[in-house]
Amino acid sequence: MSAHRHLATAAEKLRTTLPGDLSATPRLVMTDSESVDGIAFCVEHLLPLDGEHTYSACDNYWVIECHHESLAELIHTLLLARAPLADWLHDWEGFEIREDGPMPDDLKAALSIARTVNGGAA
Repeated sequence: MSAHRHLATAAEKLRTTLPGDLSATPRLVMTDSESVDGIAFCVEHLLPLDGEHTYSACDNYWVIECHHESLAELIHTLLLARAPLADWLHDWEGFEIREDGPMPDDLKAALSIARTVNGGAA
């Protein structure tokens, strides 16, 4: 696959709407383990982010339990970064890319991310 195709395919994957409630904005929530190790999605509404409800989920939320706070934080961050990453990868469209020659470091990073998103080795 060409470098441009890798970038375009990865950007498209990152922009793909997730199914059902997973298309809602995610937020970190406390699970039954009493740890903030879950990611909640609700397409109906969001609870206020005040001291009392910061890590609460309503009854309509769909929650993914990660069982580790650091994993939940990482997944949450990556979910929120999907659109900016897709935009950044798309920004390389039209840029002349020669994989057989020198390449700017940020383009190397973009290709590495694109290949990882596409399921290949970075």
